[in-house]
Amino acid sequence: MGTLSERYDIVLSRCEGLLNIIEKERALAFSLNDRYKKSDDCIKIIGNTLDSICEKLGVQANVDVKQPPMPKTLKEVPSFLLCTIPWYWIRRIWHSRHVRQLALILMLCSWALSIGLTLFLAKDNADLQKDKKKNMLIRKLAILQPKTAEFVNYMDMVYADEAAHSKEISQLWQQYYIKK
Repeated sequence: MGTLSERYDIVLSRCEGLLNIIEKERALAFSLNDRYKKSDDCIKIIGNTLDSICEKLGVQANVDVKQPPMPKTLKEVPSFLLCTIPWYWIRRIWHSRHVRQLALILMLCSWALSIGLTLFLAKDNADLQKDKKKNMLIRKLAILQPKTAEFVNYMDMVYADEAAHSKEISQLWQQYYIKK
């Protein structure tokens, strides 16, 4: 162990080393602060440029949904919980880009489905119209013979009320399958 002055010199040298480290860190902090200020200025310039471009193109800027303020009295708490908070989350979710894209996809799918169903119904309706015209022609030609006309009228009467004549209809179908 050295004398008091030697110990003082050791502590002083350590403090000088610590002071050098602190000075370096301080200089680094100042340089980072300057860089931040420069980048902040650049960000503001870019933001202003983008805002002017959006304004000229007529593009709507993103809508920010602000969080509602907390109620100040106990009377405002139920309306805050039951009305304000749910509407806040609905607006927040709707303004999400992903939710809007999902909504667009669902609308396009439902539109394509409705077009497909419309085309299917149009084709089915055309087939039914063709069958109806064919049956009308067969009926007009079949009525020329009295026995066939009587049978056609009987079939019309039976199928006019299927519930009441279900037994007769099943018997006619059984005769048809037996003759085959």
